[in-house]
Formats: sequence, structure tokens, C-alpha cells
Amino acid sequence: MRLTAVGLVLLLATPVACDQHKPKKTEPTPAPAEKQFKGAKDDSPGGGGGKTADKSSLDSEELVADLGFRPKPHGFSFPNFRLNDPEELRLGPKDLKKMCGEKAVCAGGSDDDECTLKAGAQAFLDASGRLLGGGHCEGFSVGSLRLWAKEDDVDKLGGDKVFDLDRAKKTERYLAYWAVTQMSPAVAHATYRAAPNKILDRLIKTMKNKSETFVLGIYRADGKGGHAIVPYAVADKGDDIYWVYVYENNSPGKLRHVEFDKGKNKWRYDDAATHPDDAPSVYGGTAAFPRIELIPNSVRNDMTCPFAKSSGSNAESNDDADDEEEKPKPKKKKKKVVEEEEPEAPPQDDSDGEDDTMLIGRNSASLSVTDESGRTLGVKNGEVVSEIPGATYVIPRGDGEMGPILYVPATTKVTLTMRGTDGQKDDVSIIGKKFAATLTGVELSSKPTQTIQIDASKKQLAFVGGAPAAQKIELFLDKGKTVQKLEVPKMAPLESTGKLKLDGIKGKLDITDGKGVILKPVSVALVPVVKPVSTPKIDPVAPVAPVAPGKPLAPVAPVA
Repeated sequence: MRLTAVGLVLLLATPVACDQHKPKKTEPTPAPAEKQFKGAKDDSPGGGGGKTADKSSLDSEELVADLGFRPKPHGFSFPNFRLNDPEELRLGPKDLKKMCGEKAVCAGGSDDDECTLKAGAQAFLDASGRLLGGGHCEGFSVGSLRLWAKEDDVDKLGGDKVFDLDRAKKTERYLAYWAVTQMSPAVAHATYRAAPNKILDRLIKTMKNKSETFVLGIYRADGKGGHAIVPYAVADKGDDIYWVYVYENNSPGKLRHVEFDKGKNKWRYDDAATHPDDAPSVYGGTAAFPRIELIPNSVRNDMTCPFAKSSGSNAESNDDADDEEEKPKPKKKKKKVVEEEEPEAPPQDDSDGEDDTMLIGRNSASLSVTDESGRTLGVKNGEVVSEIPGATYVIPRGDGEMGPILYVPATTKVTLTMRGTDGQKDDVSIIGKKFAATLTGVELSSKPTQTIQIDASKKQLAFVGGAPAAQKIELFLDKGKTVQKLEVPKMAPLESTGKLKLDGIKGKLDITDGKGVILKPVSVALVPVVKPVSTPKIDPVAPVAPVAPGKPLAPVAPVA
């Protein structure tokens, strides 16, 4: 079903956010207290090579910085993997509670097998399935560092050393959990993006004082093909050439490196791929187009989620009120940071403490938003940019075709454009606190005429510039301890100048002439979402504590 309207307004309930290749000079960069990691030091380099081996061994005389981590024994012995059925590792309420906070996940029911997921929590889990269907490089990278630093206990996964672990179900679920944590706004906001020389300098400094460990993210120019690896040592090869040795989860136990050229301020990584079965290619970047980033592992200890209140540890929230108009929060004053004073921790952007709205496509859609000043977040002129203050993005690490996931502050009005190969379709979710909008079967175009205006602070979302491209449009709202759904009903085509305005709180649908004059009111209703059937509990796997797969929201017939 397609609506041939120029505009559609959904009155929603909340937020949105983004980041840049070049660090903003006004970004607050609080440095955490110095900490020393407890990871065991082992100088064995592991095997040689990846798809093409490094031709030299890890020479300790050339090293200028060294964590002590090694692909063997600290990496996993089996390679990165995909699953034919990602539902096998689907996360559940307990996993989300660990990630987002105990009170942030269930609208009703306190026990995990009786939990009615909040609107945003259900949409978040559904969107995470695409990541689990891709590679798990993020999980391999984060998990291996946490186990090496003794933040998690390898004994609870069934082994004495990480390299001794089999690819058992509990290990797979451990990797799946940490792979999905890249969707947390906190992780996105903590990501450090800068020119190659600054990335290299930060790695050397933090390896020397052991104040932080990082996942190294790399990606293609189009904002796709994201891959995660672990940097653990740096060697000075002479003539301004440095090798950053990495644990490559596609080549377990083998010696691999990323080459940095400080004289030319660029980097290169040969035979890179998001998965062992993918055709390898050369990744690289320059000062103008870095295409490389550092994600601090410490941020995973205090994550947030877009459907949960973003203030305080793990974003616990008790807001069950059915407030129809949430007043936007006043923005905090930001501390200026001098660019030359290189902090020890990666800079946090200036949206700390504010709610984010998350925009994610589940297949190949390339999403971008612009604010009222014309600044862009997403792909622009073939490169991923982040020009909107307080906004950020994540290049999905593990899926070769997913476009950037966008995060926009709730107080920023933006216009969303969805691009893709002509004729392809995608499902797009807009997830915020107390609401989620799902657009199913969006028909993509390389030159789309339709845009979607989002004003989260006023709970509005409007389709403008032609018929809504989605086959189905659903709005889910948290109402006290229940979740209600409003689905746009089938309607006769409208004139091209018409406008469809939907009030999700009052359940009122108006057809206007595009200038505000109501031509015809249409009755719609918010209906309770049928709670998913409870599934038997699965014993949690420490420290991730996964549970039985959740089930999607049961369909509810739209009101005629």
C-alpha cells in the first residue's frame, strides 16, 4: 500500500544525533582517571600473515608502544563468522537491561519472560538482527580486549585462555552481545575521528601509559564496509613509516599490520574485508578523508540506548507518565577544549546528557539528515560527514552493505532523505524515548523526491514531496505500562498538493490542502500491542547474561 500524499505528519514522542571526521574544537574532552590494565603480558607474536602474511616478525627493537596483547593467546582461535539465521543469537530483555539499564527496557512485567518491551526497545532489538546477520568483528574486538584486561572472566566461557575457546553457543552469544553494543549512542558519541597522524599519536600515547584500549574502525568512502580490529603494538619502521600491529579476527592467530605514513599523513591496510569469505580489498585514508576511527573500550561500561533517558549510569528511567508534550531540555553549556592539548581519552561530543533519536536502515538504504541551517549528517558528495552540532553516527562494523546509523539531538529539527539503488527496498526505523516509528518496504531511489521532516521535541514527523515511499507506516508509543500502535490505514490517493497529518496522541488523521486547510478528518485509533508469547528462560551466560530470543510485536489490524 502506498499513500500518494505530499506530506504526512506523525506526532511522536522524542529525540535524534551525529559526529565528524575532523574533531570539533569545541568538543568537551574529559580525561578519565588513569587506570592500568591487568592483561597478561605475552610476547609471542602468533603465526605469520593474514590472507597475505606480514613478511617480518614483530621485532621488539622496533616497537615504540606495546600493550602486551597478542593475537595468540589473547585473540580467538576461530575466525569471524556469519549466521544463516541470526535469530539464533537474537538478544533478549536481560541483554538490553545490561546495556541500557534495569528500568529502561520493559513497559510492563518485571520478569524477563513476562516483559512487554517498550516501543523503542522492541525496534532496537529488531534492528540489531541485521548486525547479527553480518559479521561479528566488533564482538571479537571488544570481547578479546575485555577478556585480556580481565574485565570479563574467560573461565565463564569455558576455557583457561581465549585462544583455547571453542566456537560454542555461549561464546557466540558473548560475541553477539558486544557486537550489538556499537548501536549504543554512548559508543557513537565516544568515537574519536581525526587525521591519520592524530590517530597514530593517540594510539602510541595510550599504549605507553595504558590508560585506554581501543577498537580500530575502518570503512569505505561510501560509509559502508565497516570493519573492526584490535591495535596492540606500534613499530617505527623508519622514514616516517609506522606499523600498527592488529588482531585481525578474519585471520586468527596471525600477524597483521596497518601502515601509517606520517610524512604524507595517510594510512593503508591491505587485504581488508568485513568477513573471511568476502573478496579482500585495500582500505586507506588521508588527512582530508580519514575513514578511520578509535572506539574506546571503557565506554562499554556505561552505555545508553536511544529509547532510555540519557542521564546517569546506564540511563535508568522511571518515566511512565503519558505526557503529551515534553518540553525540550535546556542545552548544557559546553567547555571548550584547545585542539593542541591532546587529551588522554577520546573526546566526547557535546550531546552528553541529552536524548538522542536513532535512525537506522536494515538493509542498504543510505540515510542522511540536514538541519535548518543546511548542515548534513550522513553521506554527502560520496563521503560521510557530520556537520550538525551534537549529532553523531556509527559506521556499522560487521555488515558490508548497511549505511551509517544516525543519532540526532531531540532539540534539533532535521530533514531525512533515504537513498539507494533504484527499485531496491528497505525497512527504516526511527527510535527515540517513548516511541518508535517503523517504515516497512521503503522504495529506494538514487534521486529521491521525498523527504521526512523530524521535530522530536514537538513529536512530529512529516512526509513531504510526494507519496510516502513505505508500504507500511507504524507508530508505536509507550503509554504507561502498555505499548500502543497506530498504523496508517489504506486510503484513496490524494491530490499532489494534499497533505496527510497524523496526530499519534489523539488518534486523529486530517487530510489538508497543503496550506493547513482541513479537507477531511479521518478517524484512526491507538490500539494496544498484543504482547509476544512468553518463551522459556535460557540460563544466562555470564558476564553477558543472554536470554531466550524475543519475538516481534504481533501485527494489529489497522482501523478502517
